[in-house]
Amino acid sequence: MTTRAELYSLIDTLPDSELSAVRWFLKCVQNHSDLTLQVKNQQATLSRYLRGEISQEQAAKFVGLNRRDFLLELASEKQDVFAVDFDDLKEEIARG
Repeated sequence: MTTRAELYSLIDTLPDSELSAVRWFLKCVQNHSDLTLQVKNQQATLSRYLRGEISQEQAAKFVGLNRRDFLLELASEKQDVFAVDFDDLKEEIARG
């Protein structure tokens, strides 16, 4: 495996005509890394919301959406928008 120092040493030897391609590649790698982190954050937030650990508002804020867009995103992923405890629901219905 190439070390970071070896990589920088290699980049220093490249002609200017090839440096723009290297910069483009490094930017793509960084963007991919950022997107991967963002997706993992969204998955973790969704998981916490579905387990009832955080509210809709908190989950929406964590993933950078407003509540409405968060609910639309849940629906598009075919996730339950509202968690319902059916035992609690039966008790409420019984109470009238």
